[in-house]
Amino acid sequence: MTPMLIPENEIWLHEPQASQDLLRALAWAQRNAAKESDLDAILKKLSDGALEYKS
Repeated sequence: MTPMLIPENEIWLHEPQASQDLLRALAWAQRNAAKESDLDAILKKLSDGALEYKS
């Protein structure tokens, strides 16, 4: 049997929460097709203050 070696920077991918998060993200991506952004509309919303940064 060959031991599995996981690079240190990828260990988080093998934790249960990360696995669940990735599965949810993939499911969302399958339900929501990519579409082109309307940059003019986004800029207008930003200048009108409709989109605010929330931390």
